[in-house]
Amino acid sequence: MITVCTRCTLGEQTTRLSWIKINVVIIVFLSYNDGVMKKLLEVDGMKLRELRRERALSQQDLERITGVAQSTLSALESSKRDAQPRTVRKLAEALGVEPRELMVRSGDA
Repeated sequence: MITVCTRCTLGEQTTRLSWIKINVVIIVFLSYNDGVMKKLLEVDGMKLRELRRERALSQQDLERITGVAQSTLSALESSKRDAQPRTVRKLAEALGVEPRELMVRSGDA
């Protein structure tokens, strides 16, 4: 519940409401990003590189096909970062495999 200060000027009330809006936006942003960070998937970098090379594709070719940046592809292939589910789906579709084939299986890590 938002209470309005009866002793405050209109400008002070507007400032207070602006700060409330900013705080709400920050909380929503942090909550969203925390949820996104928990949904990252571990990609089997060696499998990704193998499939890409079997199809005679460079990282730049795969970037053009999927829209996934070459720097991201490089980091995924060298297991330096994890991927968002949509990235795994894009790569799997471009390589003609199921998304699960690109992911690290338990016990493989």
